[in-house]
Amino acid sequence: MDIILHVTNTNTLLQIIWSLGMGFLTAFLIIPFIIKWAIEKNLVDQPNARKVHTTAIPTLGGIGILAGCAVGCLPFLFANFSLEIACFLSALALLLGMAIVDDLREIPASKKLILQIGAALLICYGGIRITSLGGFLGIEEIALSTQYIITTLFIVGFMNAFNFIDGIDGLAGGIGAINALVLGVLFLLAGGTTYGLLLLALAGGIIAFLYYNFNPAKIFMGDTGSLTIGCILAVMGIKLLQFEAVTPMLSNSFVLLMGILLLPIFDIIRISAYRIYNGTSPFHPDKNHVHHLLLKTGLNHKKTALTLYLVNIILIISAFFIKDILSVTQSFILLSVLGVLLMELVDVKNFFKVRNDLKTTDQKFRHLIKENRFLLKS
Repeated sequence: MDIILHVTNTNTLLQIIWSLGMGFLTAFLIIPFIIKWAIEKNLVDQPNARKVHTTAIPTLGGIGILAGCAVGCLPFLFANFSLEIACFLSALALLLGMAIVDDLREIPASKKLILQIGAALLICYGGIRITSLGGFLGIEEIALSTQYIITTLFIVGFMNAFNFIDGIDGLAGGIGAINALVLGVLFLLAGGTTYGLLLLALAGGIIAFLYYNFNPAKIFMGDTGSLTIGCILAVMGIKLLQFEAVTPMLSNSFVLLMGILLLPIFDIIRISAYRIYNGTSPFHPDKNHVHHLLLKTGLNHKKTALTLYLVNIILIISAFFIKDILSVTQSFILLSVLGVLLMELVDVKNFFKVRNDLKTTDQKFRHLIKENRFLLKS
């Protein structure tokens, strides 16, 4: 009851309306100017063999998203300013600067990785770290040095995983909005209002961006969006784990985090394993991501994105149902199996499409032979 009252008091409701509303409105109004400016300066993403778009599209949409997020949440972040928030915002500023330069002219992957690690270490220094694995593989509390290593790997890994799913119109934005909303609501219910408002402002900015990004896209979020959004989701996921100790409703929050963030992680693991198996670098771009496979089945961009939204929601709901029933290790295995099964449905659909295409081709060939019997006689 106290949790519900905390969320429904007038002050908190006004803060929620401000964060979500201003996040949306600011991004919605700014993005058209970014589109116009990017076209004038030729700051566009050119089509090539490994991309699914066929025309030059303006990038830097992430600037609009983050502008909306900033207007929606900075008043509350500064009102509760701390070393933790200072380090977090500084890391985001570092990532944003790097991403803008990378979107304008590519930065070597090795330098990007070093800057990403630096940003993650800064966040760790501020106090947002994975301090326990919640019983996963029987591991509870971990040493400080291990906390830095695991947290850095998780943040860098997830932001790149989120960057990887930004391959078709509306996909990364939709997944990001869903996950930000879920995490935001959890923080609000748990009393972490400041971080809840940050996530709602981010969700508002992303939803506004989707208006311009859904197929046919007028703008892409670029690395300015995918890397920073991925970082925010990863860091807020870790912060959620720290709330478990003081909030009974977040029991086994490690499982909740798995369900919320599993889809991008699953895709990067799957595609990396596929590339290594085929003798190529896991960082070598191709068209074998799960969204590419869905496109090959005949779905358009919108249906592909909506299908993966549904998969994401199923994983989140499943995590909520099993978090207090199974152990963390059992939950991880079950969610992983569920993710594999949902993704394999893509291959099943593709199998029937290929079979139907072959059947149609065979029928056309037989008809051609029948209509040109004289060719056989000659």
